[in-house]
Amino acid sequence: MRGHYGANPPAEHAPHRYMYAVHAVDVEKLEVPEDATCTVLGFNLYFHSIARAIITPWWEN
Repeated sequence: MRGHYGANPPAEHAPHRYMYAVHAVDVEKLEVPEDATCTVLGFNLYFHSIARAIITPWWEN
């Protein structure tokens, strides 16, 4: 991910859900070009993942 600005739902709006997938991989570094698409990253990540967890926080302004 090139950038992340954190949770920022509109003020006085219902709580928003943010989902993050955290992967444990079997290599020190994925050999993916910096300008690769998310699809290319996901494809390479799929073949090197040994575990995955989904973190789902909620945030409201």
